Amino acid sequence: MPAGLNCTRPRVPLDAYAAAKRLTGRHPAPSTVSAVSAPRAAPGAAPSSAPRFVAYYRVSTDKQGVRGLGMDAQREAVARYVAAHGGALAAEFTEVESGARDERPQLAAALDACRRERATLLIAKLDRLARRVAFVATLMERPGLRFVAVEYPDAPPLLLHMLAAFAEHERKAISERTRAAMAVAKAQGRRLGSPRPEVGLAAARAVHDARRAPVIERAGPTAARLRARGHSLRAIAAELTAAGLRTARGGRWHAGTVRALLRAWPDAAPPTDRASTGTGA
Repeated sequence: MPAGLNCTRPRVPLDAYAAAKRLTGRHPAPSTVSAVSAPRAAPGAAPSSAPRFVAYYRVSTDKQGVRGLGMDAQREAVARYVAAHGGALAAEFTEVESGARDERPQLAAALDACRRERATLLIAKLDRLARRVAFVATLMERPGLRFVAVEYPDAPPLLLHMLAAFAEHERKAISERTRAAMAVAKAQGRRLGSPRPEVGLAAARAVHDARRAPVIERAGPTAARLRARGHSLRAIAAELTAAGLRTARGGRWHAGTVRALLRAWPDAAPPTDRASTGTGA
């Protein structure tokens, strides 16, 4: 070997050589193989392959919603599950509504987020999702949707159906016991209802306003713009429903709900004539 001539092969990772050899059937020249390091994730960030979740929390009464009763336990259970599986929360949704109701705006928003983020719906307990077997069964059959109840994360479909049936039975039993107790109290001459109804009414209005605010922000500009163009209330209702927007109760839009929306939106001209509810645009 001539003096001063360095024939040492550059150091290239073995896995790169092995991949090139498998493709060509021979050892590659050093200049044809390059080592590219994978980009490093930011400190504390979840890996790109980490599972993504959308959390849904629910309580049944306004009092629980205002005081946070039950919410903290649900949040802790969800947080433990996400941490144990090295996942990340894409979004969180909170609702104060009965599990017997199918039309729930925050649940609808959570399901939309799951579809958009390709994430799994995460709930602390199955009865937080619903207390109706038919509703749970419908969600189980929805294409592309996956949900996990932290209480029974590996439950097969049969067990989920059984748990939903127990939740529905419990809801009906609670309702029957409550009606029986109220009937006994009424027969004994006791006064039913809140001794301070104005407090309960104020709390109910606060919850109602909290539900309406995001709906008004999303649907108000569209409704006002269509109204300015001369669209009728029914035509606007059809446009909002077709766009996937829902009312504060999670239902479809109608002339009456559009009228209330326009009155709540400050930049819209409120409808005053009866003819404005027609079907023409």
